[in-house]
Amino acid sequence: MPRISSVIRVVTCALLAVVGLGIDPGAAGAVGEAVNGFPNWAERVIHQWVNRARVDPQLEMDLCGDGRCLERACYSVKPPLSWNETLNRAARFHSDAMVRQSFFAHTSACTLVSNIGSLYPAACNGSAACACVGGTRTCAPTCTSFSQRVQLFGGSPSGEIIASPSDPDAAFYLWLYEQGDTAQCMFTSRNGHRWLILQSTGAFGAGVAGYSTGEFGSGSAAAAIPSGTHYPQQAAAVEAWANWYAAAGPTSASVNVEGTCTPMMLRRGAQTNGAWSATLSGVGSGCHRYYFSFRDAAGTTVTYPTTGSLAIGNGAACPDWDAARPVACPGGIASPSPSPVATPSTTATASRTATATASATPTRTRPPTSTGTATMTPSPIPTATPTPTLLSAGADIGGTVRYYSGPVAVAGAVVRAGAAISATTDASGRYVLGNVPATAVVLTAERSGGTGGAISPLDAAWVLQAVVGLRSLSAEQLLACDVTGNGSASALDATFILQRTVGLLDRLPVAEICDSDWAFIPEPAPVPGQTLIQPRPGSQSCTPGGIAYDTVPSTLAAQDFAALVFGDCTGNWRPPGAASARRGSGASRVTAGALHPVRGGRVALSIAADSRQPIQAMQVRVSYDASALRVVHTRLVGPARDAMLATNADPPGTLHIAVASAAPFAAAGRPIAVVVFDIVSAAPIPTPVVSTLIE
Repeated sequence: MPRISSVIRVVTCALLAVVGLGIDPGAAGAVGEAVNGFPNWAERVIHQWVNRARVDPQLEMDLCGDGRCLERACYSVKPPLSWNETLNRAARFHSDAMVRQSFFAHTSACTLVSNIGSLYPAACNGSAACACVGGTRTCAPTCTSFSQRVQLFGGSPSGEIIASPSDPDAAFYLWLYEQGDTAQCMFTSRNGHRWLILQSTGAFGAGVAGYSTGEFGSGSAAAAIPSGTHYPQQAAAVEAWANWYAAAGPTSASVNVEGTCTPMMLRRGAQTNGAWSATLSGVGSGCHRYYFSFRDAAGTTVTYPTTGSLAIGNGAACPDWDAARPVACPGGIASPSPSPVATPSTTATASRTATATASATPTRTRPPTSTGTATMTPSPIPTATPTPTLLSAGADIGGTVRYYSGPVAVAGAVVRAGAAISATTDASGRYVLGNVPATAVVLTAERSGGTGGAISPLDAAWVLQAVVGLRSLSAEQLLACDVTGNGSASALDATFILQRTVGLLDRLPVAEICDSDWAFIPEPAPVPGQTLIQPRPGSQSCTPGGIAYDTVPSTLAAQDFAALVFGDCTGNWRPPGAASARRGSGASRVTAGALHPVRGGRVALSIAADSRQPIQAMQVRVSYDASALRVVHTRLVGPARDAMLATNADPPGTLHIAVASAAPFAAAGRPIAVVVFDIVSAAPIPTPVVSTLIE
């Protein structure tokens, strides 16, 4: 990776030149204070997890799992990364833009307006209408790169990482524990997230808004307490974490929750560069304000945030940062300083398996060509034994088009011989081309629409199962599953498939690139002078499948194609009016309890599944009264908590939920999802109605 190495050297020089200059707005003399809502709780967690990992990277590597973090020996203790508000704003904008514009990539989906840094978020929420030149997702002449985007916000970038989970713990460990490809000490497209987290210098900013983005770049020197937060956001017991970085260790460390101070223990790293933690109980409801209070070697009190306080809780009445803070604890609390424990906290073990719920792609100066996911090299597409097709008198070329997963005929496909001659397949999938000249020609096939209900959450589950090695994909299935067109099946493909099933995407990325929802694989009877052209979707261009001839004899029979719908990994497409091939479980049902009140004046709906068979995937539709309720968020719980989720509440009145899991789970009547609503009317609220397909 010579280009990557060159960028690392250049960036390092730039960082050394600006250390201590205080270019991070708000960082000079004050840390941890929010500026117009930046950062939020999830962004603080990612920053803290980054700094926590850097004080003892080998502890994290011990938990990585065999064969994943191949270059684990390369990582040593590093100073913390300071927080940079500019990188924070650029990162959150990109997360917002990816969600609102329905894409997932480092490069923006359009050419961004030059003043986006001043527009976001007050005057622009990241949608194409305000963020893109001309108000549309077009590139004139090129789409804005990640580095150009960060510079529009005033930052000096050196790297970026993205992930689809919005839970900060899940996103972080998806990045940290990606599957590596080399034991050499170098940045690659497969270990790049981990490399940036553990090797970068300077500053960091995370942005969480539906998706998660991390920006690395230039910034001010780290403060004595460079980061601190708690996780999870609210529970009966949460863990508070903060880092200390100074020439000498602190003489005391505590977290002050509403005037009660709890001593913190050194859990990772060393006295001078370590991560300190305490467990806080009794905070499962309400809003609890807190701050970290350390004493340095000279006896001076150092707090994080410098002023104000953070919050355990959520909602408008419990902002993540507030100018008010609890009263100080009399005399402070001295903390014992034992050696770091040999095992990490419970939060450090979350979301660490290969059943990733999203894909993340690192980049330096541009997005790499491959992702940190399991890549399956396709084997040659098998040629089916052709069935002779009886040609009508005077015809030159004939054949049939079937669906790739079986003998199902594909009607309505247009087969072309060059640009001038075409025929449409009939109900039996048969076509006949007449008067094809005896010259070199390429036979191709195409079809518009007619995908029906071929794509479902089960397709996303099959992708996830392939990623973690629980399922093998044929070359044809891989072609169908690879909806990003990058030659591999990854959790990102599963993400896009789920988004397509709930209506967040009108078209899958590969369908946009190929300008078709269909691919056609040649499987003709062999004839002299014939060359097969396999379909080759790519991230930037698309080669359609075809059959090339040096010359066309007077009669060619059984020049067949196999068709597939992008995203239909299971091969369950059926023509309109045919019986469905969906693999639903007839012994399954979904029930919803009554609406019940939750904090913040909201109500929640628990959805339970009762299935005799383990559940791989499911679609749920919740019908509700939009004049009385407004969807706030949906989360998976219980046996489904580790599954992948996509939702769409547009238009109001119907909430579409799609769930896919690499590891099938047993529900047995237990709740698997909770939908939280705002109450928008004082009138009686009818109970929402749920319907589902469990697969």
